[in-house]
Amino acid sequence: MSKPEISLPILRSHTDDTWYLYHDVVGNYKKGGSLFVEHDYNTHDFSDPVTVIYGHRMNSGAMFGTLQATLSEKDYFNENRYIVIFTPSVTKIYQIFATLPSDSDHILYYNDFNADGVFDEYFNALFTET
Repeated sequence: MSKPEISLPILRSHTDDTWYLYHDVVGNYKKGGSLFVEHDYNTHDFSDPVTVIYGHRMNSGAMFGTLQATLSEKDYFNENRYIVIFTPSVTKIYQIFATLPSDSDHILYYNDFNADGVFDEYFNALFTET
C-alpha cells in the first residue's frame, strides 16, 4: 500500500473558521479548500491539549482522501504511526494511537480539554473503544 503523503500548510483564519473550507493559502477559491484549524478553539502554535485539523476527504485521494483507508490497514498503521508538523519555531511529532469513524459532533465544542480531568476522561474512553 502506498504511503499517503500529506505535505500541505495548515492554515488558521483570524476571523472566519469556514474560510479555508473553499479557499487556498493566498485566498483564491479552491473547491477542495485547505487544511485548517479553527481560531476559536486552537492556537496558531499547536500548544492546545487537542488540535483538530480539518481537511476534505477528496475522492481523488488529495488532502485526507486516502488517510482513513490506509490507516485502517493494521500493518500500514503499525509502520506509520507518526504525524510531523513543522512550525516556524518548532517541529512537533504526534503518535497516532487509533483511527475511528467520526460523526458531525465537534469534540472541541463539547469538551473543554483545558478543564481538569476532561482530557484524560475523553481519551480513556477512546482507548476503551479501540
